[in-house]
Amino acid sequence: MGNTKSAETKEANPKISLPPDEENGENTVKHSKKHRPSLTGSENSIPKSSRSTSMSSQGSKGKHPLPASSRAIIKSCFENMRSDLCERVYRRVIEKREDFRQFCGQLGSSQLLAMSEALREYLFAIVESMNDIDEIQRLSEEFGAYHVQFRSSGFKPDFLVTTADAITTECIYLDMAAHSASETLLAWSTLTAIMFSAVREGYYAEVRRQRRNTDCFGGRGKNSVDLSTDGSTLSTSPGNERSSPYHNEGDDDDILSSVDEEPTENNFLQLPTQ
Repeated sequence: MGNTKSAETKEANPKISLPPDEENGENTVKHSKKHRPSLTGSENSIPKSSRSTSMSSQGSKGKHPLPASSRAIIKSCFENMRSDLCERVYRRVIEKREDFRQFCGQLGSSQLLAMSEALREYLFAIVESMNDIDEIQRLSEEFGAYHVQFRSSGFKPDFLVTTADAITTECIYLDMAAHSASETLLAWSTLTAIMFSAVREGYYAEVRRQRRNTDCFGGRGKNSVDLSTDGSTLSTSPGNERSSPYHNEGDDDDILSSVDEEPTENNFLQLPTQ
């Protein structure tokens, strides 16, 4: 039913599409690095040195949170991945959140495509690193930091939670009933909870890093200026409201006034309980 609804509203939604497999003209995407763009190679990538406080730098010791059987299910599902997976994921987010639809409307087609390609590369990298939980955390933090550049266009960290749910739903369909529905749901929901908890951590860490860099150059005078990622300025002078049209009182993304404030526990995805 969800796919039927997506098809009916496709015309009204911003266009988010991925190019087909250029090598064989099919929709199935193979596990090859040449089919994936590079997050770390882009001009907007987060410097590795800035991740000093990330979870991956602390390391995670102990038992892997995903049992071997769940990892096998995930890899099996990904063998059936199609090139329009990311389009389907973001279409679901658009259907669930009007503010995400507005955000997509602010982005150009090239930025929408880049965001979809970044998600596809991220998912490929996660599956390839399935047995290394530290690498999963590192990749996730980097993916979260990548989204900070979209704040000036109205990106909110709450979008990440809805994206995680959409990924879980779409990837469950890839199983094609090869495993029990409960096992497939548990495998993907556990993985996306691990992934997007680290994604949000990376997002907030990068926002704090950029604010610290801004403070180092501009100081903390009577009047301060927040430099957004696109080079525009958002005034934070006393007595003046922030000039961004996307600022709303109580916005989850409004952490610049208290840069060291961590998101509350309820803001993070929780692992499913059996």
